[in-house]
Amino acid sequence: MAIVYKARQTNLDRLVALKVLREGTYASEQELTRFRHEALAIARIQHPNVIQVYDIGEHEGLTYLAMEYAAEGTLQQWLAGQRLSVVGAVRLVYTLARAVGAAHHRGITHRDLKPGNVLIVNGVPKIADFGLAKQMEYSLHTVSGAILGTPQYMAPEQAAGDSRRVGPPSDVYALGVILFELLTGRVPLKGDTLLDTLDQVRFMPPPPLRELRDDIPAELENIVQRCLRKSPEERYPNANALAEELQRIVPLLQKTSETTATRANSSIPSVVWSLLGTIAALLLAGLLVRESGLLPWRRPPAAPTVAPASSDKSLPLPTP
Repeated sequence: MAIVYKARQTNLDRLVALKVLREGTYASEQELTRFRHEALAIARIQHPNVIQVYDIGEHEGLTYLAMEYAAEGTLQQWLAGQRLSVVGAVRLVYTLARAVGAAHHRGITHRDLKPGNVLIVNGVPKIADFGLAKQMEYSLHTVSGAILGTPQYMAPEQAAGDSRRVGPPSDVYALGVILFELLTGRVPLKGDTLLDTLDQVRFMPPPPLRELRDDIPAELENIVQRCLRKSPEERYPNANALAEELQRIVPLLQKTSETTATRANSSIPSVVWSLLGTIAALLLAGLLVRESGLLPWRRPPAAPTVAPASSDKSLPLPTP
């Protein structure tokens, strides 16, 4: 595990996030290898939505990593359990998927994607914490059966400790969980204990998305369901493939959103005009019935005829 400090890089006079191993000089060789591997993984990606690494070095036997500082915290803190609009959620996960896709293109699997590992820098989401990243051209000697990741966001193959099957589709699963959470305000699967959560991830299907939120189109639900398939072979092969699907349905979602907004804006005038029309119809019907004499009320007497006076002007009629 690592600790992150807010620090200032004096030679460039800028704030940085300084990451050091919690174990300090007592860190094992495996921990040091993973720590250096994180810097190498981030340096290879070079994407605007991936946190930048400025420097890696050692001071008095303590290995450190100087990274881009995120003053606005994490996506998890920003969300605070709230859900986003459908279009907003899709656009955000599209952005994250493109960044993860750049890692996949470089042969890197993140393995620990979650809102807590997405930093907000000047309003821009950036993926961080590649400490568990797996590079496909060489192994980090992960122990078979070891469970690496965060249970609610890890893919079933990770929950089973099957590191040989972990790859880009594992990140696609995590992106599907994040999209599910952005849309509903909750993760799809979470048990009372760690073991319960791992069992649910491995064996239990996620709840239908549209039962939790009724304004989600069926096509978007299908995309999320494919991300959350138990078998990695049934998911999107990599994050770029997911990003392309999300990009494809954005115009449809925008059109649906605009139609809903138009209906909402016009609903009050429609009610008013409908009410006025009903009142007018009732008044007209009452007048016709009254004039027809069908109801037993007394009709007013006819106005009497007034003889003309010697003047050419007619006299006013008396009031009935």
